[in-house]
Amino acid sequence: MPEVDVDEARRQCVLIEKGLAYSKQQLIAHRSKLWKLLEHSIEAVNELIEVSSDVHVVDKERQEFDKVLQEFTDITAVYKRLLTDEELSAVEVELDRLDKVIADFKTSVYTWLRQQKSNSNRSVISVRTNATPGKSSKRSSAVSDSRMRQLAKLAALETSKRLQIWRLN
Repeated sequence: MPEVDVDEARRQCVLIEKGLAYSKQQLIAHRSKLWKLLEHSIEAVNELIEVSSDVHVVDKERQEFDKVLQEFTDITAVYKRLLTDEELSAVEVELDRLDKVIADFKTSVYTWLRQQKSNSNRSVISVRTNATPGKSSKRSSAVSDSRMRQLAKLAALETSKRLQIWRLN
């Protein structure tokens, strides 16, 4: 049976501990960087919401936020796997706070996007649905949205046709 050098085995263990500590440090640094990006993105979207009514610009920024958030979530999952139970419980408290910040932000953005969509639908054209007043359903809402899109396309085509006729005269 080959002899095992106790010092060598201990050194390997130390290297593993050092590697684990190094990995934790790297993940902490990366998470911190990603969180700062998320904070800047939240600020940027909130500023856009205050000064702009362009849904596409806000939605594009929200999508960028979601990409960074996904990377943050993935890194956090890897980081949590390296932690001891004691360390994990401390990190969970921080993550709960961050989850609340993210949930509040997403709620405000989605509320704003729905309001803008609703406002733009009302400004495009007013359409009466065949639904009974006071009773709304998902189906009548979907029919209404589809009908509004069709009427908007029709209005755009009619305007385009009138413009072409006007140019010919």
